[in-house]
Amino acid sequence: MDLELLRSCGTIKRYNTDAVVTLEGENTNEMYFILSGKVGVFLNTFTDDAVKLTELSVGETFGEMSLLDELPRSATVIALEPLSVLEIDRSNFELFISRQPEMAFKMMKAMASRLRVANAALSKAAASSQIPVPANTEPAAAKAVQTNTVKAFFPEGHKTYSLVPAFDSSEYIFEKNVHCPICGNKFLAYGQKVSKLRSSCMDKDLRRRYENFDSLWFNLWTCPECCYSNFYNEFPNLSPSKFKLVTAKLSSILNGQKLVITNDIDVNQLFTKYYLSLYCAEAYKAPNIKLGKIWMNLMWLYRDSGDEAMEKTAAASALSYYQDAYLKCDSELKPETEQQLCIILAELCLLNNKPEDAFKYLMSARKQRGGNRTYAQMAEFRLDELKEKEKSSSN
Repeated sequence: MDLELLRSCGTIKRYNTDAVVTLEGENTNEMYFILSGKVGVFLNTFTDDAVKLTELSVGETFGEMSLLDELPRSATVIALEPLSVLEIDRSNFELFISRQPEMAFKMMKAMASRLRVANAALSKAAASSQIPVPANTEPAAAKAVQTNTVKAFFPEGHKTYSLVPAFDSSEYIFEKNVHCPICGNKFLAYGQKVSKLRSSCMDKDLRRRYENFDSLWFNLWTCPECCYSNFYNEFPNLSPSKFKLVTAKLSSILNGQKLVITNDIDVNQLFTKYYLSLYCAEAYKAPNIKLGKIWMNLMWLYRDSGDEAMEKTAAASALSYYQDAYLKCDSELKPETEQQLCIILAELCLLNNKPEDAFKYLMSARKQRGGNRTYAQMAEFRLDELKEKEKSSSN
């Protein structure tokens, strides 16, 4: 193996012992080649404890699956000792494989081996303990869900909605004991069986669609005691310095009233949790790109609920935050990330009646140097579509 060629196809990253390199369920798609140190690969089975699948050391790789299929991470990888890895993105991966094809065969053998280990671990876990099945998966319309509205909690124009998920979630979720980092409360939350998700398509605004499942309903964990809410892959990692900021913000909004937070798969509970996550993120001054992401999720939820007015309201907020993330970014964005941001911005501009800005963002995504070919093609196709629409309307 030509190590010098390998080094030319990626970025060297270093991690301390116990650092998380990849987190199960997160949407990243780089692969890693271990230069020094050792990692453990863990799978969150349907019990409270993670199952350790294997250990990997110098010369081995991980992260290939997400790089190849663009699905969320199927396992968590943790540094077991000081670690140095080479991070390789998709464009550089293709270059490396074309110059050193024996690496592809080695990776196929490694993935086959890990699949056998994972199957064995899951079989053992299933045999030794009963896999819990979520109890509250019946349609929201079939039961009364206790909700209470705090004055000024929702923005003007928000309503009570009756949207019911058009899928059976029980096959794709499991209950997990979660520990709130702020108040210490332990509660049950839903986890996603990411290994079971099958991507079906991607919307023009990059909303990922899955067969018989919508992750929009299960992206958040919310503490029923203190109401701290966050995306599940970020929930445990809130730093202590932000606890008081979140507590003060929620106290100000709730003003002594108590929200009822349940695990019921109910759209009004879901709206409550997304707005709680927004207020928490505002409290600890989350990056603009995260605030934009929350508003984007709210926009999709309003769209699914058939509320066009609130969809546009959420789209305007998402556009504002994403534009700030793009134009006022303190650090350089990866080419692929910049493409994604430009495509999202283009669709938000169209929703906010700014077609000229949409064209500019799509042009940037199409021409991005070192970017992802798929995103460039998406931008080009969308440009052609808009040009054709403009031409038809002028005739």
